[in-house]
Amino acid sequence: MVGLNRFVWSASFALLAGMLAFAPHAQAQNGLEPCGNIFVDTNFMCTAVPPGVQCQAYCTPPKLQLACSAKLSLQCRGQCNASAQVSCTGGCKADCEASCQANPGSFSCRANCEAKANAQCQSKCQANANQAQCQASCKAHIEASCDADCKVVPPEADCQAKCQASCDGSCEAEANMDCQLNCQGSAFAQCTAELQGECNADCMVTGPGIVDCNGQFVNVGNVQQCLDAITNFKLQLMAEASFEAEANASSSCALSPAAKSQWALSPLFGLLVGFAVYRRRRRS
Repeated sequence: MVGLNRFVWSASFALLAGMLAFAPHAQAQNGLEPCGNIFVDTNFMCTAVPPGVQCQAYCTPPKLQLACSAKLSLQCRGQCNASAQVSCTGGCKADCEASCQANPGSFSCRANCEAKANAQCQSKCQANANQAQCQASCKAHIEASCDADCKVVPPEADCQAKCQASCDGSCEAEANMDCQLNCQGSAFAQCTAELQGECNADCMVTGPGIVDCNGQFVNVGNVQQCLDAITNFKLQLMAEASFEAEANASSSCALSPAAKSQWALSPLFGLLVGFAVYRRRRRS
C-alpha cells in the first residue's frame, strides 16, 4: 500500500510538472549528445551491451554506420550550408498545410519533414557502390536538418508555423544533400577506423561496454547517461504527440487557446514519468 501511495504521489507530481514544462513556448531539445548526437524515434530499441565477445561483434564497419553518419553529418554542416530554395518551400508549404489541416491531431513537424526529404535517399543512393552507407549518411543529414528547424516550434503552434519549419528543414536538407553525401563519403573510412578502435577499447574486459541501438554501435562516453538521454527524448516525442492530439480533440470545448495550450498534456505521459520516478526511488 505504501508503494502504491508513493507511485500515485509521484505520478501526480510528474503530471503537474509535465503541464508546466509543456506550457506555451516550451521547446523540445534533442539532448542526445551523450549518445554521439544520433537521432532516434519511438520505435528505436537501445540496450546496454557489457564488455566481452558479444560486445566486440559490434566493432565491425557495417555496425558503425549509425554512429559515423551522425558524427559526420554535424561535421559537414559547416561547409554544406546552402539555403532552401524558394521553389522548394513554396510548393512544400501548400501541400503541408493541406495535410496538416486535414489531420491536425496526427500531424508532426519532424515526421512530415523527414518523410518529404527521405524520398530523395532512394534515388540519391541507388547507384552508390555502398548503398547502406549512403542511406545512413542521407538519413542522418535529413534528421539533423529537420530537428534543427522543428525543435524550435512549440507543440501548440498552428499549421502555418509547423509547416514553415517542416518545409524549411526538408528543403534545406534537399539543397545540401549532394554536398553532405560527398563530404561524409570522403571521411567515412577514417571515421569508421576511429570508431572501430574506440569500440574495441570499450568492449575490453576492463571497458564500460557499449550501447546497441537497433543493432548498431552507439558512440557514448557513459552508457547509462546515453540510455537515460534516449528514454527522455522518446518521452518528449510521445508527449509532443499527445499534446497535439489532445489539443485538437478539445477544440470544440469552450476553452480559450491559452487554456488549451496549458492543460492539453496527456495524463498518460504524467503516469509514465511518475512510474519512472517511483522505480528510481525503489532502486535507491
